[in-house]
Amino acid sequence: GEPTFCYTLGLQHHDLPELIMFGLPFKVMEQCLQNAYNLLVVEKRLITVGTPVDDIASVPIVFIPVTDDKVRDYFG
Repeated sequence: GEPTFCYTLGLQHHDLPELIMFGLPFKVMEQCLQNAYNLLVVEKRLITVGTPVDDIASVPIVFIPVTDDKVRDYFG
């Protein structure tokens, strides 16, 4: 089946945290993360943790930190 999550690679090279997304169709998550990359890297916008961002998807997206134990669940 289709992957249940999608994540970025390479944001760390721009001194940014990598992003991971869950719960939507893979293609939707992929497009949202590409839009987030464009905002963060291309447009150099700052995103505040916990504050909704309206121009990544058709609904507001909220960024929250992922705890280390949850990172290990997905990436070992």
